[in-house]
Amino acid sequence: MKFTDKAGLLEVLDLVKPAVSTRDFDSTLKCFHFTKDGIEGYNGEIYIKVLYTVDMDFLVPANTFYKLITEIPDNVEFEILADNTSVKVKVGKRIEAKFPLVADYKFPHKEVSGGNISFPLSKELLGGLKVCLEFIGKDETKPVYRGVYINPEGLFATDGYRIAHYNIEFSGEVFLPEAFCLLLLKHQPNEFFQDETKTSFLFKTPDILVFSNKLELGETLPNYLGVINSAKESSESRFIEVKGDMVDACKRVSIFAEGLLDKYCGLLFDEKSVTITVKNSNIGEITEKFGIGKQKYNKETVTVDLLLFQSILEHSKIFELSPKSEAREFPVILGINNNLEIVQITLNMEE
Repeated sequence: MKFTDKAGLLEVLDLVKPAVSTRDFDSTLKCFHFTKDGIEGYNGEIYIKVLYTVDMDFLVPANTFYKLITEIPDNVEFEILADNTSVKVKVGKRIEAKFPLVADYKFPHKEVSGGNISFPLSKELLGGLKVCLEFIGKDETKPVYRGVYINPEGLFATDGYRIAHYNIEFSGEVFLPEAFCLLLLKHQPNEFFQDETKTSFLFKTPDILVFSNKLELGETLPNYLGVINSAKESSESRFIEVKGDMVDACKRVSIFAEGLLDKYCGLLFDEKSVTITVKNSNIGEITEKFGIGKQKYNKETVTVDLLLFQSILEHSKIFELSPKSEAREFPVILGINNNLEIVQITLNMEE
């Protein structure tokens, strides 16, 4: 089949790429699958098919094939041929690349059935997903932290140190894997579905079909709302307005935390101010002091994780800190920004 639109083919391949595996355990999952009515990919978790007329059926290594197509000069006609032994890409009369045929492959057959459970995808939900994805964990051995949990109380995400709650209305209860959330944000369909067996999620647009296997969490989801509510121990008078110079101060003092295994800072409160202090035995000590207005903080000192504290400030308009108590042996920072609540919990800290 002859091609004249290199950019159009690359655009389709870019849409399929998120479903191509980057791991080595199965070469089939690292391929583009060209079918008669589209191009698809499947990495064991995400399946993507983009409608595109090819009139051939073959599998080709995604990374090498993509680089080859990229190197073809613009506005130059090229040809893709497939037979029982190989896949060929011919450019003009002199250039030919040959890929051995990948045999014995079997991609999943995916289709949208009428029995799937539908969830409308509003702008508010998309906004909540975008925010909550910043607070999920990156440890692949802990899938319970690798997605966004949604129920009638809103959206929740955690990395084990922070919990984010985005308050919107939602009818149902789902745990969406990170990769599926990113694709929802990218393509923004009107709705997404959960299949009847509740083992996968899916959505489609006029040009693309996306499936995601449901994550096997292996452990119980955290008590998100319980932790957030337990952090709300203070009155409104203890909330401190977050200003730009306070965020900048955290960035400055973090320079002194470089090289430290545990990047903690001390927060010294009195009736009118809070002082941020970082001590480094190799570099020295740095402090930044801010007025806090009429908030009712008695003189108290709390040690918190510096980088996590900075992330709370960056996403909040106001924050409050509840120090450790008899019932809880670690301090809690609560940040609020419109319908977003963020709680920082750091368990192993010493003042």
